[in-house]
Amino acid sequence: MVEVKAATPPPQDFTASTKMYVLFFFVGLGGWLNITGSAVMQPIIVKIAPEGYGISSYTVILIQFANMLAVVYGFVQSRKPVNQIITIPIILICTTALSFLFSMFWNKQSLVFGQLHSTGLFTLIFFSGVCGSFAIIDFYAFTSPYGSKLVSALATGMGTAGLIASMLSLVQNPTDPRFSIEWYFRILGILCMMSVVSFFIILKILPTHKKLSASLIEEEDEEDGAGAEKTPLMDKISINSNVVDEKNTQQSPAKTGRPWAYAFCQFYLCSISFFVLGSAPYAVRGYSNSSVLLMFLPIGGLTSSTIGRFLTTLTQKKEIGSLKLFWAINFIMTVLGAYLATMVFDGQRFPHLGGWLIVIVYAVYNFFFGFLDTLIFITVAREYHSHTAINNVKRATRMIGLALQFGSVVGSTTSFMLLVGV
Repeated sequence: MVEVKAATPPPQDFTASTKMYVLFFFVGLGGWLNITGSAVMQPIIVKIAPEGYGISSYTVILIQFANMLAVVYGFVQSRKPVNQIITIPIILICTTALSFLFSMFWNKQSLVFGQLHSTGLFTLIFFSGVCGSFAIIDFYAFTSPYGSKLVSALATGMGTAGLIASMLSLVQNPTDPRFSIEWYFRILGILCMMSVVSFFIILKILPTHKKLSASLIEEEDEEDGAGAEKTPLMDKISINSNVVDEKNTQQSPAKTGRPWAYAFCQFYLCSISFFVLGSAPYAVRGYSNSSVLLMFLPIGGLTSSTIGRFLTTLTQKKEIGSLKLFWAINFIMTVLGAYLATMVFDGQRFPHLGGWLIVIVYAVYNFFFGFLDTLIFITVAREYHSHTAINNVKRATRMIGLALQFGSVVGSTTSFMLLVGV
């Protein structure tokens, strides 16, 4: 048993406090803010970028190249873990720097193989995708030992990044801009700075985490050995907090052991979702009000996704989460996604609706995506948090994160190959 004494013990039940919820929310906010920000700027960018409406396909495929790096990073983290005390600040600081670089170089264009391309925008999107993908690997692994409520706070923050970017876009009014894209990204940079500050406040409140992580890394090889006894979190760290409920401090029967089942569910979810993400803008091209539809498409999707993620907070007491439920939601999303795909290749079936049905279906689809994506992480964190050692909590959530990356690569690559020439 490794006992670590906290210099300043956290308050009782600190994981349930509103302060901790808000702090983890702001940490989650920073990871994908640049990606969602560039997405909701598409109504302006498509008029300027030489790629036109194809900018969405290029954006998605660039993010997936970034995801491939995240897959490699995830495997490295599973073999030779790097302390998240180091990696998370680096990710957040780089995200902040990229926001301000967006404001300076988003419209930089260059000749590539004889054709003009948005090289500045693509470069910034790629590195923002790297930061966002690395964030999924590390943010959830860092948060999962502290319980499902804070996992929900983190995921809600990630989803709200899209909502905030969308609301800021509405204030800006892309069809008749009130302020420039440069100032738009500067505002996002200020929000990213708040994420950096929030993480350092969390470290001050949780002074034992660095020592705990170091001790767990040292013991990882021992836990992997034959017959090694896995001890719960409260046997590894003694602090004045109920990070793990007292009833879970004893070894429980192996209720878990299904991480691959959850991972496959997440893989399928992200495969179809990232296909829809890359193809949906094409569905509104033929309408006379396409610029308005293109503005509200990401706004509706990001807003409903954030609502779905937030509603997972309400599932904490009832502990909702089973593979049957997950696959039922996946089936509903497959039907909605099939409709959106049909509109891409055979659109304007309902011309009297002016394309608004596509926006509504896309919003409903993203609601289910945000809800299910977060609920899978919460369910895995809850089960492993209660029944196994903290090291395995991180391994399980990291596995779900890798499944997310693989699924997004498959879905977005398929979307790009089918639509880049449309």
